[in-house]
Amino acid sequence: MKKLITTGIMGLALALNACGGDACDDAADKLEECFGEAEGNGEGGEEVECSGAIECQANCTSDASCENITATFTMGADNSYSQCVAACGG
Repeated sequence: MKKLITTGIMGLALALNACGGDACDDAADKLEECFGEAEGNGEGGEEVECSGAIECQANCTSDASCENITATFTMGADNSYSQCVAACGG
């Protein structure tokens, strides 16, 4: 289960960097704040619509602490951030 959530969140990070919209832009900024700017951040890729599950996940990201975000990405932690993202579906 943790591996599935972590895989989904990694996909979220890639999608957020390629989507437009305030919630997605804010989430991409939050990920950059937590992890620093990464190479190949999705710019120039196909834009993803920031709505539905993607927008929900973006809101989870914007509202989460960097501590919870990094724990989820690096250790597959089950915390309020990973639970919020999982609840969004998608």
